[in-house]
Amino acid sequence: MALLRRKYTPFIGLEVDAPAMDSPTMGSLVERIRTDLSAFSDPVTRTANQLRSLFGKRARKPLVLDLPNKTLVFSSPAEFEFGLASRIEFPVRKAARLVERNADDLKGMAIKLRAVEKRFAAIFARCLEQPHRIGELLAELEGGLLSQDHDWRDIVQALCEHGPEYDDFKNIALVKYMQYLASRQAVLRSIYLEKVQGGLELQAPASDEQSAEQPMLASVLPMSYKDTALFDLDQGGGGGGPGGPGGSDDEDDGTQTLKPVPRGETICVRFIDGRELDIKLASHRYKLFPGKHFCLVDDASGVTHLLRSGRNVIGRHSGNEVVLDSAYLAISRKHIIIEPVSENAVLLTDISSHGTFITPQHS
Repeated sequence: MALLRRKYTPFIGLEVDAPAMDSPTMGSLVERIRTDLSAFSDPVTRTANQLRSLFGKRARKPLVLDLPNKTLVFSSPAEFEFGLASRIEFPVRKAARLVERNADDLKGMAIKLRAVEKRFAAIFARCLEQPHRIGELLAELEGGLLSQDHDWRDIVQALCEHGPEYDDFKNIALVKYMQYLASRQAVLRSIYLEKVQGGLELQAPASDEQSAEQPMLASVLPMSYKDTALFDLDQGGGGGGPGGPGGSDDEDDGTQTLKPVPRGETICVRFIDGRELDIKLASHRYKLFPGKHFCLVDDASGVTHLLRSGRNVIGRHSGNEVVLDSAYLAISRKHIIIEPVSENAVLLTDISSHGTFITPQHS
């Protein structure tokens, strides 16, 4: 019977007669077998656990957006982002209509649009602090705040019907819509400057030809005339002058041309030979110095703001890690996030309504 047990017992349960265990040779054999079994079973167990973890979770279904006249399907966030990339430009046909408006109309439209931009920038800043709330915050938006251009209103409203597992798609939509607003503001600025500087003043259209979206812009916030410097040519930036969103910051003082940072997108900036970075927040110029401790220096006042390691939210709000001069009204309450990742590299995320600009070689 002992022989039968040894022959038919599974390998992992090998039995030996007690007397044989006293043999040094047999004891060494048993120990080696146990070691070999352990060496074999550990990787197998780890692989099994990995496969169980990988396939045990149900894969997320593709994003399906049922719009009034069509259905859009996206298999991944990357595909969704690619699909929205063509929707951030202001439609040419609408730009042609804006040419017919006078300068005062354009300035008024820009001020109202700026209020919308500020609303979305505030939502984006809150989403960065509380990512799990993005669905809730988007759902709270009034439908009239969203443009009908490129089906934006229908896309966002359909997206809000999906659960939190699609929050990464919602974040992409928010960023791309902010970029659409910046593009729209840039078109307004460009046409306004052409009228003021080039004398391209045409007759204003009748009231019944006004854009269908003007009422929704007017309902956002009361017009604040502290923003009437939006397009002032002697401001050198801030959203309407030569440094406004969507355009370059070509100055006559010999300084380098600055280019806008894509709104809502995180970019990595590497410093060349440890040299400082020229950076403009709205219409206010700063220098960002790299090193073990990054610092942001105000060109006008010389005030130095020391950045801490990790994430720094910068703006006029008193709760930020870096609080800028409250008199700089063009700078948003939460304007930019600067996160040093090494002594010569930093991550920048523009979350403002008036824009952030840096030298082209860093953008």
